Amino acid sequence: MKYKKENEYLTKLYFEETVRINEDGRYEVSLPWKGDHLPLPSNKEIAIKRLETTTRKLHHENLFTAYDDVFTEWASLGIIGNDPVESSSRHHEHYLPHRPVVKQQGTTKVRPVFDASARQVGSPSLNQCLESGPNLLELIPSLLLRFREHKYGIVADIEKAFLQISVRPKDRNFLKFFWWNGKENVEPKIMRHGRVRTIDILLRSFYVDDLITSLDNEAEILPFIEESHHILAEGKFNLRGWKYTGDDPEQVTSVLELIWNRREDELKINLDWLETYELEIVSKRVILSVIHRIFDPVGFLCPVLLMTKLMLQKMWKDNIPWDREVEDNMKLEFLKWFEELSSLKNLSVRRCFYPASSGQHGISVHTFCDASQFAYAAAVFIRIECADVVQVNLLVAKSTVAPVKTITIPRLELLAATVGFSVKNFGLFLSITEFKRLTDPTLWKHLPGAQNPANLPSRGCSAHQLSCSRWLEGPKWLLQTQENWPVAKPVFDEQSVLKERRKTHPTSKSLPFVCSLNQTENNESSSKDKKEDSSSRYYYYFSSYDRLLRMAAWMKRFIFNCKNSTSRITGELSHQEIKQAELKIVKMIQDEYFIHEVNRKKLNSLTTYKDGEGILRVKTKITYRKDSEDFKNPIILPSHHQVVERLIMTEHKKNSHAGLQMLLNILREHYWILNARKTVRSVLSKCVICLRHAKRNVTTPLCITPRK
Repeated sequence: MKYKKENEYLTKLYFEETVRINEDGRYEVSLPWKGDHLPLPSNKEIAIKRLETTTRKLHHENLFTAYDDVFTEWASLGIIGNDPVESSSRHHEHYLPHRPVVKQQGTTKVRPVFDASARQVGSPSLNQCLESGPNLLELIPSLLLRFREHKYGIVADIEKAFLQISVRPKDRNFLKFFWWNGKENVEPKIMRHGRVRTIDILLRSFYVDDLITSLDNEAEILPFIEESHHILAEGKFNLRGWKYTGDDPEQVTSVLELIWNRREDELKINLDWLETYELEIVSKRVILSVIHRIFDPVGFLCPVLLMTKLMLQKMWKDNIPWDREVEDNMKLEFLKWFEELSSLKNLSVRRCFYPASSGQHGISVHTFCDASQFAYAAAVFIRIECADVVQVNLLVAKSTVAPVKTITIPRLELLAATVGFSVKNFGLFLSITEFKRLTDPTLWKHLPGAQNPANLPSRGCSAHQLSCSRWLEGPKWLLQTQENWPVAKPVFDEQSVLKERRKTHPTSKSLPFVCSLNQTENNESSSKDKKEDSSSRYYYYFSSYDRLLRMAAWMKRFIFNCKNSTSRITGELSHQEIKQAELKIVKMIQDEYFIHEVNRKKLNSLTTYKDGEGILRVKTKITYRKDSEDFKNPIILPSHHQVVERLIMTEHKKNSHAGLQMLLNILREHYWILNARKTVRSVLSKCVICLRHAKRNVTTPLCITPRK
């Protein structure tokens, strides 16, 4: 089974190889089918039943005409069409159910959404038969930062972006759907789906079909719009809805769910839904729903949102059900928080973080980190120094609730620093050495808590407190020259430092990580070196035997390609490469284990020899039998070795959790494991699934017969 990253790479490669521009000038793509997917049923019955349900709902909500008009428009544009294939000759087809999605704000009020996850019991859905591929979308915070970078903001969107892409003809039978033949709802008919600076800016400015960018000069706007429209028109994509700074100062625009006031050139969090939202009950589900309604990708409101996150954490710790009303004190606290939330409607931030004045800009970015017993947070500010003004703006912030398991403040501070420097592995306690590698230690400064802007999101605050603070503008001292910035010299408590040291003892994982596939000499003089090196073998770092083999095979290929630049091996790993990697690992295990005299004595009762690869094998009585070499002369493996135990567990799972005797027979076809029965039994005792199924059901105890 291929691993996720390999699948994503291969899916992307398949897309790049199969995408083309068809005769109409449109991009044409193929469905990325999985190579081992189960047969895909037609889903005809499900599609018809869902069509009838959808039709009743549309009539009930007076949306049928608008929904039908969408399909009519699609048919006129050639996006969909009647199925030309006769019913008697249909093979390998699939029908997609669809339902309406109503959006009050948008170019189309109602639009169809197709359900590719619909499936029959015991059969796969279309989504399950297709590879998902890697996520190639731009990050929303990155887009918003580029949107705020220059003086003039520009937004647009592609008209019917996904509908402009054609589908390969042989895949169209899997994208069929039913719709009524006219508005009489007499009989459904079958439909199916049919089909250099500016470039640099466009490549980094799209989120799905929305264009978000900014330019420095007003004179660049119209040429950019014209060039962008021409470039995308070559692929039959129509850029529409252009809006930019100064075009219509009375209007407000939605930019990735944020509100852009083009007259003031400011951004706000969209809280208009508060006017119509009614709180009937305060429960865990309702609180979570309110949090998710606030879309804040850059963390403008993270100090306020932290308060409700802490409430949710307490409810999880107390194991409160989803729909039970919370206690009175927490209910009052949430209602007060919710009531104050409306005061943040007018909270805005300048879209362009560069000041309007001209002159030479001195730009610096400052990251602040802090932690409390409740949460840890980081805030990033940009400081722009011009000839006549210094301006500070919040770029991005993030606050995270502290883990339920109690962690010391120094460790939480360390986690806050990892958030500040965008370290991905949030769960790891990074060492000082790791921080020295990631950053320049001389740039770290200690700051008094009262003057640290990250103090607010690490402790949380109410909406009123946030409105009265300098959270979006940054601390006042950052507007001054560097000589006037506060600097604190922390006093270190040696006892506290010693307490924070991780209690470790030497193990295979705490020793240096050594990756070596070189041949080693098996002699007594090097036994000491081998003993020291054996515990640092790379195979101790893999919990899966299959992953270990693939890693070793990739290493061997890398070494080969480095030595043979003219005849490099590419593509997927072959069976022979994986087999050679397995022999190399077996050789290393044997050299590690049987180098000791005590272990070599265990072979005295066996007739052993080394084959051409240097692998130690057992010579059995069936040497002249017509069978595989591994079965006639199996490979010797030690008992109770970590890699051998992983091999046993892998074979156990591959063979439907085979029992003791069957697993011994399977292993014996290739390996001769010393003390095999005891070793296999020990491994099977650790299989959680087998233990679960081996437990006896609870039975009712026999009752005592009544007295006479």
